[in-house]
Amino acid sequence: MPRKTDIRSQRTKGDIKRALLAVLKSKPLADVSIAEVAREADISRTTFYTHYDCLASVYDELVLDFQDDIQTLHEHLDCVTCRNSQELVPLCEKARHPGDFEAVLADPRFMSTWFHVSKGTVMKEYEQALVGSGLSPHQAQAVVTFQLSGCMATARSHLGKLEDWGDIQRTLDAFIAGGLAAIKGSAEKAAGAQENPEGESAKEPA
Repeated sequence: MPRKTDIRSQRTKGDIKRALLAVLKSKPLADVSIAEVAREADISRTTFYTHYDCLASVYDELVLDFQDDIQTLHEHLDCVTCRNSQELVPLCEKARHPGDFEAVLADPRFMSTWFHVSKGTVMKEYEQALVGSGLSPHQAQAVVTFQLSGCMATARSHLGKLEDWGDIQRTLDAFIAGGLAAIKGSAEKAAGAQENPEGESAKEPA
């Protein structure tokens, strides 16, 4: 059973995160002060520092909270049960309707923070799958960065507000799936060439 101090600490951290969300609605993180957040959360600066060392740490946690219910790429493209889940949503869809996290996504530092704090979560499985398909770790990271930043940019643009977004989403999914299939096919072809570098000419004459 959780101790009362742990429950109280989690409650205070939640108050601080909600306070930062409220302040971010009117200004970017770079212009926010700890005093403002403490005042909004109705706590002292000392209490703030008991739980966080700086505002960036609070923002990092908000970014992680944003992605709590996001499907991994495998879940979205390959798992029908996951795709139809009411609990998990595709990244592009979450970016279109971030709810309370709108101010988090709107902040200029969102993308850089997201890529930093998401290592080992949403992106890890995707990168591992790409490396398993024959890409180097850096190539895999480049593909992940390209796909996720593109998805985010598209969903946050005017396209994300159109009535035919469902068709747009399916087109993006087909594009991603086709690219992954091409990568896998290229890797298999390269592996086959290494196993038999001279092809049919390597066979001994009858």
